[in-house]
Amino acid sequence: SLIETAAVEARPGAIVWGSGLMHDGIVDVSALDVRAVRGRLTAAAIGLEVPTCDPGSLVPQLYKRPKVRHGLGVVRHYVDKRRYPWADVVIDASQPVDEVIAGIGACRKVASSSLHGLVVAAAWKIPTLHLHHNGVAGGNFKWADWFTSDHDTAALLECLP
Repeated sequence: SLIETAAVEARPGAIVWGSGLMHDGIVDVSALDVRAVRGRLTAAAIGLEVPTCDPGSLVPQLYKRPKVRHGLGVVRHYVDKRRYPWADVVIDASQPVDEVIAGIGACRKVASSSLHGLVVAAAWKIPTLHLHHNGVAGGNFKWADWFTSDHDTAALLECLP
């Protein structure tokens, strides 16, 4: 994850904003300026009390939700090549970000093997379902981390430099 890589490779004082760990475990971030993290599991692992919110939760403040055109959409992580014949639309998360966001917003419900597919859908209050895929890094940790978030977008914005 970004925060784990930054702890090792970033210059001292680098700002971390909204990132989260991929796996459970203690990470020394003492050289970093951590402003916010994805969820409470990451906050506990790094030993800091900071806002917990994924920046993807800001989508409704940045994009107008399109008209709903599909009942059930599936957002596939880039490693997920399953077909999902039961979905009304399949959205490939590796497409341009504006297309992915518009595709998610056009769905009444979203199932996703991509964490940010759920983050964006939930931000628009679209009902969601996690689709497990063994090839997606981080196992269930990052999903649980996001689920424990306070989803407080105001606190997330207030901690920007």
